[in-house]
Amino acid sequence: MRCRLALSKRLRIGTRKPSLRLYTSFTTATRLSWSSDFVLHVCEPSYAYYKNKSRTASGVGARIREIRQARGLTLDALAAKCGIAKPNLSRLENDKVTPKFETLNPIAAALNVHPALLVQKHAWTWTQHQFGQWRLDLRWTEANGNSPVLVRAVDVVKVFLATRPEHKYARLKLLRDFDRAPHDAEICKTPLDAEKWAREVAAAQALQKGFKERAHKHD
Repeated sequence: MRCRLALSKRLRIGTRKPSLRLYTSFTTATRLSWSSDFVLHVCEPSYAYYKNKSRTASGVGARIREIRQARGLTLDALAAKCGIAKPNLSRLENDKVTPKFETLNPIAAALNVHPALLVQKHAWTWTQHQFGQWRLDLRWTEANGNSPVLVRAVDVVKVFLATRPEHKYARLKLLRDFDRAPHDAEICKTPLDAEKWAREVAAAQALQKGFKERAHKHD
């Protein structure tokens, strides 16, 4: 089975057995397991088998609220962006109803996140991919001509979450799964590109400043 929509140019999606259990291979040699339901939803939304799957897992409402607040959106603003009536969206956030996957697509688009982040059982897999891809892009190589820099793991996670607050739920998991330098457990094992890292830090600081200014206006 092959999907029409690839999750990344650096990914390869395939099946190992006819059990509809799929895996994703990264260029970093990491392999993640994906449920067939999730892959069908992302890659083949019109596929009849998946279309008959009616409901998502519980806990979706809390994830929507968390990401909405991280984006600085009111319930009214999100309702207007995704085209769902505010009372219905409020019931969804409070887990009064269990949404269909078709309902999650416009909400995810309005929040500018992947639909997987709204479903607890898939969120961590997607966060792992996003974090790994981000770090891969920051990795230092001799070919780029910039200087290498060793950064504390806690600072890498902090900057990642500052620029991508929808992943804040996974802070402790990201810290636990980090590759540490053998001589210092606080430092990342792989050096980063100093110039790229400086840009990421500056972007994180700018976002934090803007968030504080907006919060101050509301006080």
